[in-house]
Amino acid sequence: PHNLSRFPRNHTIPSFSLLRAAFFLLVLIQTQAFCLAMSAAIPSKIKLTYFDIDGVAEKVRICLRTASPAPIPFEDVRVAFPEFAALKPTLPNGQLPIMQIDDGPVMTQSAGMFRWAGRLSGHMPQDPMEQLKVEEIMGLVEDMAKEISPSLYITRKPEDFGHFGVAPEKLTEFQLKLRANIAAPGSAFHKVAANLEKKLEGSTSGWFCGDKPTCADIEMFVRMHWLKKGVLDGIPTDIWSTYPNLEKMFAQMAAIPGAILPKKA
Repeated sequence: PHNLSRFPRNHTIPSFSLLRAAFFLLVLIQTQAFCLAMSAAIPSKIKLTYFDIDGVAEKVRICLRTASPAPIPFEDVRVAFPEFAALKPTLPNGQLPIMQIDDGPVMTQSAGMFRWAGRLSGHMPQDPMEQLKVEEIMGLVEDMAKEISPSLYITRKPEDFGHFGVAPEKLTEFQLKLRANIAAPGSAFHKVAANLEKKLEGSTSGWFCGDKPTCADIEMFVRMHWLKKGVLDGIPTDIWSTYPNLEKMFAQMAAIPGAILPKKA
């Protein structure tokens, strides 16, 4: 038998409110520790260099500008196209963007920059399974972008598509035909877009993964914004109009300070 005399007569079980207070104190301590760790991990200097367009660097910029709990400062260097010819020989791969963190080496490759910025800004989940869900969406968005890519480069690098010595006006004709196919209902582009729309059907938050924006939402947001601007002849600006869930996600993202910079005067 247990010897109950070992316990003081005035021994009482802690009240529920006391246990709850202790729990919230523990959560607060862990949250503060996490925030301190994150602030310590944020570099003192981030320099991102790209053209003065959205392009492949905009998702990196948005990650940093919309970071949680506060935007991450960075030097946003914009290169004018006429300046690029002189700059190109000095670049590691002759390409932009490039990024320099503190006094480290010059880094290349926008996809790696995006994931790094996402981890730093809180847009990339820490849990491996949640990361996989985000990566799935990012991969689908890339698949959709690949459907547009030939229509971009057929006039810039026609030889890559087997067109040698073709007149520029003929290449433009090919380009518009490609874009008409992209915009047509049932195209490969629209099949991927429909898949992404379906991914949002079960979301109660309006985001692709979880209850806050992630790199998945930023990746899709940038692609949608690009086409909404009407920068590609032959691609209608309302190409997303039949995808209400995607439009809702876009509106949510656009409402976050820093997602879209004010237009220059």
